[in-house]
Amino acid sequence: MVRLSPLGKIRHAARGIRISAAAAMLLVLGVILTGVVLDRQHTESFREELYGRTEKAATFLSGRLATRLDKDVWLANHLAQAFTGEAGGSLTRFRHVAEEEIAGTPHFLAIALAPNLELTAVFTRQSLGLDAHGLGVDAELLGEQVKSFRQDGAAVLLSNARNGHLTLFVPFGEPGQGSIAVVMDQAGLIEATGVSLAPTGSSSGALADLSWMDVAIRDMGREGGPVIFGEASIQAPRAWPLAVNGASWEILAAPKAGWNAVPPDQTIIRLSIALAALGMIVPIIVASLLIDERNRNIAALKAREANLLQLSQRFHLAMESSNIGIWEVTDDHRLYWDERAAALHGRQAEARGSRLEDWLASIFPEDQAAAEAHFFIATCSGSPCSDIYRVRLEDGALRYLRSAGASYLNADGSRRTTGIVWDITADMVMTETLRAAKETSDIKNAELELALDELSNREQELELAKSRIEYNALHDPLTELANRRKLDLELDRLSRASQTERQKFSILHLDLDRFKQINDTLGHAAGDAMLVHAARVLSRNVGSGDLVARIGGDEFVIFVNGNCNAEQMADLASGIIMELRQPIDFEGFSCRGGVSIGIAQASGFNLDARRTLVNADIALYRAKAMGRNRHEFFTQNLQAEIISHKRTADEVLAGIDNHEFVTWYQPQFDARSNELTGVEALVRWNHPHHGILAPDRFLKIAEDLNVAATLDQIVLETVLKDRMRWAALGIGIPKVSVNVSSRRLHDEGLIDSLKGLAIAPGQVSFELVESIFLDESEAAAASNLERIKSLGIDIEIDDFGTGHTSIVSLLKLKPKRLKIDRQLVMPILTSPQERALVRSIIDIARSLGVETVAEGVETMQHAALLRELDCDLLQGYAFSRPLSFDDFTRSALAGWRKAAA
Repeated sequence: MVRLSPLGKIRHAARGIRISAAAAMLLVLGVILTGVVLDRQHTESFREELYGRTEKAATFLSGRLATRLDKDVWLANHLAQAFTGEAGGSLTRFRHVAEEEIAGTPHFLAIALAPNLELTAVFTRQSLGLDAHGLGVDAELLGEQVKSFRQDGAAVLLSNARNGHLTLFVPFGEPGQGSIAVVMDQAGLIEATGVSLAPTGSSSGALADLSWMDVAIRDMGREGGPVIFGEASIQAPRAWPLAVNGASWEILAAPKAGWNAVPPDQTIIRLSIALAALGMIVPIIVASLLIDERNRNIAALKAREANLLQLSQRFHLAMESSNIGIWEVTDDHRLYWDERAAALHGRQAEARGSRLEDWLASIFPEDQAAAEAHFFIATCSGSPCSDIYRVRLEDGALRYLRSAGASYLNADGSRRTTGIVWDITADMVMTETLRAAKETSDIKNAELELALDELSNREQELELAKSRIEYNALHDPLTELANRRKLDLELDRLSRASQTERQKFSILHLDLDRFKQINDTLGHAAGDAMLVHAARVLSRNVGSGDLVARIGGDEFVIFVNGNCNAEQMADLASGIIMELRQPIDFEGFSCRGGVSIGIAQASGFNLDARRTLVNADIALYRAKAMGRNRHEFFTQNLQAEIISHKRTADEVLAGIDNHEFVTWYQPQFDARSNELTGVEALVRWNHPHHGILAPDRFLKIAEDLNVAATLDQIVLETVLKDRMRWAALGIGIPKVSVNVSSRRLHDEGLIDSLKGLAIAPGQVSFELVESIFLDESEAAAASNLERIKSLGIDIEIDDFGTGHTSIVSLLKLKPKRLKIDRQLVMPILTSPQERALVRSIIDIARSLGVETVAEGVETMQHAALLRELDCDLLQGYAFSRPLSFDDFTRSALAGWRKAAA
């Protein structure tokens, strides 16, 4: 069983309160949700019932209209038969028949006779004297309808939304003989069906009261389906087809209150649900409150119990850690000690207690009277009292004890005296020591007063030393200029000032050129002399309010406050450059140096002076890159260029880690036979965002990062793997040329690395760029070249004709091939000078037994001319562009296309 700590019990009780409250809230939410669901179900049921009622009413109206119109068609046919039969074509007799029909049918407004489709007679309710105030008939419109009527043996029903009339045409006799037209009132037609659409109270005697809904009738037989009865603006109507004799109609119907109408008994239903919910929620809340109250009481009791336990533990811990003992004296003068109190007196605690006399006997005799008085006062007076006494321990040691106590009445009415006792030996010893020390200090105070006079004389010396220390902390000890700390303080001060006041300033960041060379060759003393000379020049050229600081070995900063004039700063920088270019004499040696300067300026509010110093450093970087002994101003374009350069450098390093650098191949062909003689391996960067990048986009940065040798190693290892893959596919590659950087060539571990790759002789050749070649041959590079050739790796000189390789170097190196640079090859078709130069290179190489490879062969005309000049190998776009491994393999398997002769 796990026992909870007091704090854990309180948390457990509080958690119980939260759980009961959460359960009550869940029940309340459940009741509310149930009420909402019931209310929604009632509303949905009402709306479904409303739709059913609307559909039933529309169907009823449709049936009544169809029946009424069938009867009207029958009456119209009866009139047609009467005209051709009983009336015998007589208008007088037909008038009596028409009068009977109009009188018996209230919604008939007129009957027209149209023999040969010509309107000859119109009998209206007004003309027959049946209705003096009835609706009129548009005779002109009726005539147009008669002419448009085409007899095909069937009745035709036409509507006119303009005057609310319907016209029923019934042919009589032979086709084309004529027709009877009956004009009907639309509203009267609806009333004749026995359906009332009027408001409540005006529909007595109707078969059905549809005043609670909006109804419209649309003629689907006409273009656009116009509304011929009712309003076209009914909101969201439902449609039901109405098939009538001679026409195609559609009934549109919707409740006047809308489809989302509220049930009439919604208030009562919601009130009932609310009362029911309230009847359940109130008991839940009351029960929850009672449970919470109970839990709070339990929590309070547990908290009180925990506090009591904590107090007890604290008291015990305090007594234990301070080594304080507890004693108690009962009415029968028995003394009870706890273990600590007994141990302090050098005795063992006894369960039955001991006599007071035994305790007094253990006290030092001189202190017994005072100790006895202490216990008497504590027992009788009831007021607290304390006393100090000594006890002699068994080993003879003397211990000082302080005892404090008071009496109280127990629950049974007996009086008891309780107190504590603790060891104060160390305090007493310290007191004696302090007393002796005081006596000693009094003696020394007199001596101190004498020494104060001497100290006051030295106080001024200390102030001077302090000032010197502060000066040294902010200045360079060699040049006496401000140091980096003082410059930072000044920059921070100006940044703070720019928050409330407009500021302007310029910063010149200077770096001494050739300082390291002078320092390394002539010694540190010469370097120090150059630094001191530079400090004097800088101090002499700046104003009294400007700050000159040395922030590094050979780096200085000039901080010009209050001046942002670019022209003045350029003049200042030019003057400094001119002075520092002048040689100085050091122990008979002429030391000529120089300086590169980066300038950054800022003005305005809320300036970051340290950022401006960084900008000056960026400008200094550009000045050094542009050839040193010059100054450059910081610009945003310069910053963007530096940031871009750094981003590319970071991406190059990441690309090496992520294996983004790949090897492409450009084939080389024999100039005579056009057979494949080898390939040149070219590094490419498969950039994740920019795709395949050529070396001109990254190689210079790689050299600055000192990773060009790493790229060489990647290409070489890839070449060896790809050769094995080509061999497995049956593709023979005579040799592969691999570019080698200068740093790689000077690597002392290059040979061991090559031996570990087990390169077969003649399969790989190294291309050395002519611009790094060895007129000033270094021992490591020359040794590596000889050892490389001994491994069976041929040496080729790349870009020959653009550098400074001498004939003597060729004789010493004895390369296998010379690669004539594309800058010489491209213009040979049009320039006799370049053509003669290429011929000379080929002749020199042939005389030395060195093969020649022409780069940049763009056309077959170039190939033909180079073949005439006795060039050995050809390489260029005329034969193939650089290809990836897969593309190269496909081309090799398909067979290389021979160059044109």
